[in-house]
Parts: sequence; structure tokens; C-alpha cells
Amino acid sequence: MTEKLNAFIRELSEIYDPKSSDSFVSLYYSKGYDNKFIDRRVHAIQSVFKGDELQNFNKTMNRIKIILKQHPNENIAIFASNKNSLEKHVMLPMHIENSLIVDSSPYLRPLARILDEWESFTLLLVSSNFAKIYSIYLGKVEDTKKISKDIMNKH
Repeated sequence: MTEKLNAFIRELSEIYDPKSSDSFVSLYYSKGYDNKFIDRRVHAIQSVFKGDELQNFNKTMNRIKIILKQHPNENIAIFASNKNSLEKHVMLPMHIENSLIVDSSPYLRPLARILDEWESFTLLLVSSNFAKIYSIYLGKVEDTKKISKDIMNKH
């Protein structure tokens, strides 16, 4: 998963609006923590935008709402722009602070912070005849192996 997330961040980091207009919407959303967050942010942003920017924002938010309906009860990061034909999302294995940012490129700092703060590690539990190996990444068990033999006399 590390490689996938790194590739995802790398791909998005190369995307920007050629005219530097605020056309990209980045949404980090943890379900169940603040159900009215999106509506409040959308209303605040709509009160600032005019003309083409407002039209792009509304169309982009419609696309984002479709993605949210397809992935109910998920922690998710969504990056979209109707103007630039972008629609990408990634499921997050942990709660993340809700944020909705509109900028000239996708806002990746929270995603990069997750990679930086959650290092992977391996946990090994051993008894005289049994061993369990756990690979843990981003706070979740990624891989588990079980070995049951006479382990202590095999080294």
C-alpha cells in the first residue's frame, strides 16, 4: 500500500491549473464525525465564487457527492476538477480531520502527512512451538503469517 499511496501522491503532485485558477477541489472526509461539514464548507465557498469559478465548483461538487454515495461510511480523500477533467479518490485506513480546499492544484499535505507519520513495522510473537508474524502499516494489519512447528530447537 505504501507504493500505491506514494504513486498516487506523485501523480497528483504533477497536476495544476495552467491558468492558476482555483479549479481543484480536495476533500478529506471521515464519515460519522461531522455530517454537516460538507454543506457548511460548500455554502461558504459558494458565497465567495462568481461566474465560471462558481459553475466549475458546483459541477465538481456534484461529481464528489456521487463518489461519496458510492463509498458510504468510509474515510476518504477525493481530488476533483470538472474544468480539468480530474476525478481521483483514495480510501484512508484511519480517521482524518475533515477539510475541503479549493486551489489551483490538489491539496496533498494531509495525505503526505499520513505517509510520514505512520511508518510500517513488523511484529513477531514467538513461543516454543508457535510463531505469528504481523506486518502493520498505517495503523492496520496488512499481512499475517502463522508458523507452528518446534521453533525453539530450529535455530
